[in-house]
Amino acid sequence: MRINLVNLIMLVSLPTITMAVNVALVPQTGQGQTVPTGCTSGCYTSTAGTDGSLQKGVAWPTPRFAVDTTGNCIIDKLTGLMWVRNLNSVNGGNGLRWTNALSTAESGTWCGYTDWRIPNINELRSLINYGESSTSVWLNTPISSGGGGFTNVNSGVYWTSSLYTNSSIIRVIDLLNGSISSVVSTSASTLLFPVRGGM
Repeated sequence: MRINLVNLIMLVSLPTITMAVNVALVPQTGQGQTVPTGCTSGCYTSTAGTDGSLQKGVAWPTPRFAVDTTGNCIIDKLTGLMWVRNLNSVNGGNGLRWTNALSTAESGTWCGYTDWRIPNINELRSLINYGESSTSVWLNTPISSGGGGFTNVNSGVYWTSSLYTNSSIIRVIDLLNGSISSVVSTSASTLLFPVRGGM
């Protein structure tokens, strides 16, 4: 039996190709080897086996965020998504019911674009920085100081476009600590953080 060189190379390379297909390009969480702001006890720092010491995942670009040419939107260089910069320009910064959030996002024209929408749960969760005690404070911090460069991001619950088990229960994320929960679509106190782009 003769095996030519091309077939031999393909056979030897097969395990590597198979393993490469199974690699998930998951971003890092934001936890580093330094003590996070406001942490006084139980800080992860560089304790062996913790996220802060392992630093697994795709590294964040530095800086992670950039202001678009209009100055009114923020581009996340990690995900490629574009977000409304000043959340007071979204329904006056007030909460609204889910159906109203859908129509507000879809009719938005921020930064000259008309393809705005409510982010899905993974998109909104990508803004969480687990290395900070408050994601909303970090998002409101200027880009030059290592933050997101947004304004008026509240430490409250924000809508996602991801349903729970039926159309009347919607998944939401608290931008204080990143906790995920579900609320009924008629809740009028939930906030909107419009996004555009993505796959």
